[in-house]
Amino acid sequence: MVLKSTFEHGWLLSKLLKLDDEYQGRWEQWRWTMETGELPKEIPQTEFLDLGHPQVLQMLSSCLQSIPKGGCGSPSRFIPYFTDWLLYALGHPGQTHV
Repeated sequence: MVLKSTFEHGWLLSKLLKLDDEYQGRWEQWRWTMETGELPKEIPQTEFLDLGHPQVLQMLSSCLQSIPKGGCGSPSRFIPYFTDWLLYALGHPGQTHV
């Protein structure tokens, strides 16, 4: 399924990197490790406390529900489309359109 997108390929990546810089900086640590070949002296631990924030879960649900539905079937069949959209939004070179 191909839909016309009003967003450019990779539009979400800069927003995600900005959030990462504000909260943990793991992307920058990974980039530095790849460039230098060295591990950082300190790696902050990430704790996953629950299944997710209710607002995030609601947003994911809304995203999946907004995918145009043709015919019937399990909602799980829309997950591949959603992951393609995420790859496009993050600028993955293998996903050039949604």
